[in-house]
Amino acid sequence: MLLALGLVVTIFGIATIYVGMLIVKELRRSREEATTMALLALFVPAVREAREDPKRLLAWEPAVAVARRLFGPAMARLDGAGRGGYPFTEADVREAHARWTTAWLAWERAHDEECRLKAVAAEMRGGAEGRAELAALERDKLQRYQQRYEEYVRVGKALKALFEPDA
Repeated sequence: MLLALGLVVTIFGIATIYVGMLIVKELRRSREEATTMALLALFVPAVREAREDPKRLLAWEPAVAVARRLFGPAMARLDGAGRGGYPFTEADVREAHARWTTAWLAWERAHDEECRLKAVAAEMRGGAEGRAELAALERDKLQRYQQRYEEYVRVGKALKALFEPDA
């Protein structure tokens, strides 16, 4: 009788441990799934913003790096479920770099044309006033160009470093 009771207690103990392990496993799976869903939702705006403005990709990149360090398995699941490199693939970064360069070239052409038109108007006015205006236009043109070019180079290098880290 005692032996049978001991056997029942042992079986009950083993069953309890097994059920407990199943519960712990399910809780972990549920937590991992919740983390993955939270990261998915967190970075949806990042993808949209990066498509609108390549500089926004750089703004989001530190948060992505932290998420990879803190939630590596969840980020790996997101990488595997999509095109890899969630939320920004190498192709996304290269595309952002290309858009950034295209935007720079368009700005440069528009800036040159705007300055050319202002210079023509100043030349037509002539005299000392026209010469002073031309000098001011040239200073403004160079200052705006330099500021914009510095931003172009800084952002371009930062984007390139994301897909060519050793460059």
